[in-house]
Amino acid sequence: MLKLSSIFILLFITLGPLKTIIPFVELTAHSDEKLCRRVALRATFASTLVVLILGLLGPLILENWGVSLPAVSITGGIILFVGSLQVMMKPSESSGNKGVAPETLSTSMLISRLVIPTIVTPPGIAAILALMVLSEKNQQLWLQIIGLLLLVMFLNLLIMLTARKLLAFLTVAGLRVIAWVFAVLQASLGAQVIINALRKLGALPIQ
Repeated sequence: MLKLSSIFILLFITLGPLKTIIPFVELTAHSDEKLCRRVALRATFASTLVVLILGLLGPLILENWGVSLPAVSITGGIILFVGSLQVMMKPSESSGNKGVAPETLSTSMLISRLVIPTIVTPPGIAAILALMVLSEKNQQLWLQIIGLLLLVMFLNLLIMLTARKLLAFLTVAGLRVIAWVFAVLQASLGAQVIINALRKLGALPIQ
């Protein structure tokens, strides 16, 4: 069984707040403090709603489709690995908001771009689904995972509310380095998830 600390690290890396700093500052560059606060609160609320719905309905849909835990694990591992490669191969690239001037976006569009894919990422979705399926028959673990999801969403809110101060302290270059380190960890985690799933299927020897 996964330790809670390991689950928190997984959620922190895939849904966590550090990667939210630069996109939030870029998207709200022409917004006043009041609007920034409103965008942060609404984006956090929407992201929390998305992850909770995903956590509740995802396993039911997968069960209805006959998708096994190894299949979810392998898919999640691939998404984790590929997502991390994109970060490592293009470490100096911006947050993906190029081509659209932030000042031309409505508040709802700002929130939408923060929720998906900035906060709720594809690797994050894969991680939630795998964890929910894994904890399906363990109510205590399920509740603990939900609690960790809420904690990570709260951390996202705190980071967005203090994003400009944090960016001035950490600098863009520093955040890029942190993102690259996290990407390496995520790639390693993705590879390990795939290996564990293949071992469970008997495709690889158990050590």
